[in-house]
Amino acid sequence: MLAQELRPRRFRDVVGQDLNKEILSSIASNPKTAPRVWVFEGAYGCGKTTCARILAKALNCKNNKSDPCLECDHCRQRDEHNAFYQEYDSTDVGNIASIRNMKDDLISKSDIVEWRVITFDEAHSISQQGMNALLKVLEEIRQNTFVIFCTTEVDRILDTVRSRSIELTFHPIPLVEIFQHLRNICNEHKIEVDDSVLRQIVFYSRGHMRDAIMKLDQYRLMNDKTIFSETVSSSIISVIEMLIQMKQGNRQSVQEAINKVVSHPLAVVKLDYFEVIHNMIRMFVTGAEEPKIFKQVTTVYDRDSFRLFKMSTDTWALNSFSGDLLIQSFFWTLYYTLKDSGGVGSLQSKRDRAVKK
Repeated sequence: MLAQELRPRRFRDVVGQDLNKEILSSIASNPKTAPRVWVFEGAYGCGKTTCARILAKALNCKNNKSDPCLECDHCRQRDEHNAFYQEYDSTDVGNIASIRNMKDDLISKSDIVEWRVITFDEAHSISQQGMNALLKVLEEIRQNTFVIFCTTEVDRILDTVRSRSIELTFHPIPLVEIFQHLRNICNEHKIEVDDSVLRQIVFYSRGHMRDAIMKLDQYRLMNDKTIFSETVSSSIISVIEMLIQMKQGNRQSVQEAINKVVSHPLAVVKLDYFEVIHNMIRMFVTGAEEPKIFKQVTTVYDRDSFRLFKMSTDTWALNSFSGDLLIQSFFWTLYYTLKDSGGVGSLQSKRDRAVKK
């Protein structure tokens, strides 16, 4: 799989996360004064666990201290588990019994190497009792040991643990950087793909590099590449068609469009719906013309887009994506509100119109 084969092994190879890379590289250069407990929080597929692995090798690299050389004995060891790096899946070891059994191992074996990194992946899965047990470990951890909690749900980490930690936030990667990285991969691996298809993959990824590379891998392995566009973006196209029908179509065409949207998994519909809204807002703010798939719906709505934005960001709208009936109710509310709005003029209150007059 390309995602595993191309997983970065140096900070310089990680796409995005420039501030985090600079901080971790500085720690590798001068670890003695660095905090020992860290929380890497943020979206999945953006480099949290990867950076933890790279830090471990950078700390122990024999030739370089700010970034692994990839040539010495330490740098050529396995990424996920070796003498100076232990990675635990918190869904497996997050209970209090496992934490207690690990305590001696976490504390006593850190004399083997100069620097040691212990990572708890999916750390929000650790039970409250397990977190409390870890507090004692954090107090007794040796000075040559770093502990990193990687999580996509930082609010579930106990405040008592967070207060002992330094947090680094890993943001979704800018789409333009993902596009350029995928293009470089295609050139290096001789994968023939049009820019239009590559853009679809980038939009699908929503800032998650792992998703983007896995989708590119799927494209590479498909014999009939002509159907790829349909499989990667069928939900988002359905959402756009539905929104257009709400402005231009009759009740029957809207019903058909809504039925088509809700035939997709609701979790996917929610992501794709707000991806459309996000891109419409971006086009209004920046004046961007690309991608054209979103420009179409923006043109149809024109200034009435602001009414759509307001309704879509209400709390009740956000909660509507939890069930088939709720989401259909939301879509029909959109339809009738837009239909009865009388166009752009209704964006102004009576007072606004009086003042303007």
